Amino acid sequence: MSFSKRQYYLIAALFVAIIILVIAFSTNKQALAPVEESATTTDAISDEVKESAAAPSPAPAPAKTESKSVSTVTQTSKTPAPLVGRIAPDFVQPNGFLNSNTLGIPNTNEFALKDFIGKNIILVNFWTASSLNSLRVFPYLNQWHNKYKSSGLMIVSIHTPRFDFERSQTLVQKTVFDHNIIHPVVIDTSYGTWNAYKNTVWPHQYLIDLNGRIVYDHAGEGAYEGIEAKIQTLLAARAQKIGAKYVYQNFQEPADAYDVDLAKMKSVEEYAGAARNEALGNGVSRKEGLQSFTVPSTSLTLNTLYFGGNWNFFKEYTQSMGENSRMLYRYNAKRVYALLGANGAVTVKVLLDGKPLTQAEAGKDIRYEKGESFIYVADERIYDIINNSAGYGEHTIELIPAAGGLDLYTLTFG
Repeated sequence: MSFSKRQYYLIAALFVAIIILVIAFSTNKQALAPVEESATTTDAISDEVKESAAAPSPAPAPAKTESKSVSTVTQTSKTPAPLVGRIAPDFVQPNGFLNSNTLGIPNTNEFALKDFIGKNIILVNFWTASSLNSLRVFPYLNQWHNKYKSSGLMIVSIHTPRFDFERSQTLVQKTVFDHNIIHPVVIDTSYGTWNAYKNTVWPHQYLIDLNGRIVYDHAGEGAYEGIEAKIQTLLAARAQKIGAKYVYQNFQEPADAYDVDLAKMKSVEEYAGAARNEALGNGVSRKEGLQSFTVPSTSLTLNTLYFGGNWNFFKEYTQSMGENSRMLYRYNAKRVYALLGANGAVTVKVLLDGKPLTQAEAGKDIRYEKGESFIYVADERIYDIINNSAGYGEHTIELIPAAGGLDLYTLTFG
């Protein structure tokens, strides 16, 4: 078969178009995927924030470098380009606003970042209600709001859900109330703002200067002293620009800060759902559906999920299928929390190193009956299970539901 020159050109053009479509689809798929929650300390800072205050000032204390390894949720094949040095995106298709009355905008709850560019130094914080890593940041954000609002700091937290049940605005409102969040919150159920920032972790803070440019970002918990120092550098530059004085303030831990030492904690958040469970010690990871488990007779590997009995794996969680089901996890930390829910209400026996918890080991949600330690699970929330007064160390937690219907999302440590 012979082709004319025109037909050759048409075939070549069609081939090129197909390649472009494949590349575009792949890139878009990466941008939309919610990826991981992190307690890692990761900083990026531009030269602009380092030099923005021309007036000499006391050297702030160096940033704390608390860090630890991260459990991957969904890893993109390519790390997004950093936004430091670029103009900050505004909110994209926000699904609601909370606490916007603190901004003094008459007759509306809605606002946009562009309304405050040139007036305020802005700190944007991405969070999600089911993430203890996110919640542990709020005592610091609340303190900075109170200390620096009058000097020109504006803090906005963006709630982007990682689990379906967090799409409830009522749940977000309750979390804002329970944790006394006193700055504006934007609800980002559609992931519009998350994708605009190419965000990949909860929590994540972005610091925006008067020109609307991102000059610093920090992924995860920790480094609070360093973040506050950078906030003050920008506020001092703002004060100089408007002809005002700025007095540097010392860093102080908030009175309601969580009791956690990231340097001593050797276990990070573990996901149970099939979409994200990276470490099943005696089962098949990343597999939906029913699995049957036998608890191994040998010692358990650190930071690895083990199950006994029958469990049904869904994308976001795994569900116990009978009274013989159990979960075991060997960890190194002081505190253990679990994000749990239930089909109805389920009583769950809790063992630490094979024994009931003592009062000196018990978290706030532990109850006792006939010498046994229990938690009672109904609503989807974070349950405070272990708080070991002996401090950080290596132990094995075991959860034994009395019936089927227990939903396990994550284990988190402190």
